[in-house]
Amino acid sequence: MRLKAIGALALGAWDVAATAQLPDAAPERRVARLQAQLGSVESVRAIKRVQYAYGHYVELGLWNDFADLFDDDAVTNYQSGVRGKKAIRQLFFEQVGQGKLGLAEYVREDGVWKISRIHSEPKVTAAYTAAGWKASGVQIPFHYTAESVARLNDQAEVTNLQDTYGYAVDRKLWDQAESLFAEDGTLELGLRGVYVGKPSIRHALDQFGPQGLRDGELNDHAYLQTIVSVAPGGRTEQARGVELIMSSAPGGRNGELSEGVFENTFVKRNGSWKIQSLHLYPRMIVDAAAGWARSAKPAPGPSREFPPDRPPTDSYEIFPKFAVAPFHFDNPVTARPPQYPEGVRSVPRPAPAADAPPSEPPTRNAAGLEAALAEAERRLAAAEAYDAAESLLGAYSYYRDESRAPWPAYLRRRAARSRRMAPSS
Repeated sequence: MRLKAIGALALGAWDVAATAQLPDAAPERRVARLQAQLGSVESVRAIKRVQYAYGHYVELGLWNDFADLFDDDAVTNYQSGVRGKKAIRQLFFEQVGQGKLGLAEYVREDGVWKISRIHSEPKVTAAYTAAGWKASGVQIPFHYTAESVARLNDQAEVTNLQDTYGYAVDRKLWDQAESLFAEDGTLELGLRGVYVGKPSIRHALDQFGPQGLRDGELNDHAYLQTIVSVAPGGRTEQARGVELIMSSAPGGRNGELSEGVFENTFVKRNGSWKIQSLHLYPRMIVDAAAGWARSAKPAPGPSREFPPDRPPTDSYEIFPKFAVAPFHFDNPVTARPPQYPEGVRSVPRPAPAADAPPSEPPTRNAAGLEAALAEAERRLAAAEAYDAAESLLGAYSYYRDESRAPWPAYLRRRAARSRRMAPSS
């Protein structure tokens, strides 16, 4: 895949190439370093977004959007292998999608659910190219540095908030889970209805059992392919991801496996991010012992003992039926809305944030410049450390999957570097 570098940054009209002979502490040199560092971090985030979008599109059979992620010269080794975006689209549309968007539903034969069409995950190889940074600077006010870095930090904070909620739910820490919502936040889990406000959300969580895990009880929630989008103004964000759930009653009884897609929104108030709305679209609920092919269950409806404040906002069927949770984001390559299968509705586009703060003028004095540079460097180091730590954990997991030997030296060096990069406050 080819990704264009994003996030160009300069102060006034600095000649980036001319900063090599300046002292390390010179403002021009520091701005040049920030420009390169910011571009690197934003490119990492952009690549992750494309990779995660790939997973979301391929699991739903959105073959047009899936193919648009590929470079014109991309190569896939699926089946006999093809080259080029057009050929990749045709291959998956015809061979996997059987001539249509979306995935086939499953069929029931002799009382057992079976796959009516196999879905094979391809491996993809393609060349990565980048135009590189131009030698001459671009006229961009310095405040763009702080705003760009703030968006990177906001994405990380929202992802951490999502994961913190998942941990609280894993351990059935209902009080902690409720505290992560905004006062007027909402909770909607499948077709159970909508719970509005923190007291109602806290009451709703009790339908899944008393607070705290019991011996032999399992309630694990894993979040995958989380894509976070920042709205104009940086006060609201949206996140989409896949949620895997493994649950059982105390003593290991009545085990279930579930999978779904979440589309959540977040709001920043008084400097802190809160969950504004949490909406899980279940795709599959099955008995853990019987397996997904024999025990498909429907999505539960509203509880009589814990009635919701509003009915469900959507009506749909889950596995073995096929449905698509609407995407909040556009294709990261084409910038166009997803192309849904026939009969699947789209979601309205969110309006820009009304409380967007006005842009500040560029810094004009030495003291203000020093303070802005120091803050940008600190926050950018935090954003870079976040991605470094995530990559380190991923590398560790892959390594442990394949080997029982001690950590290789390069992983130990990366761990030490991540600790040094992390800001002290």
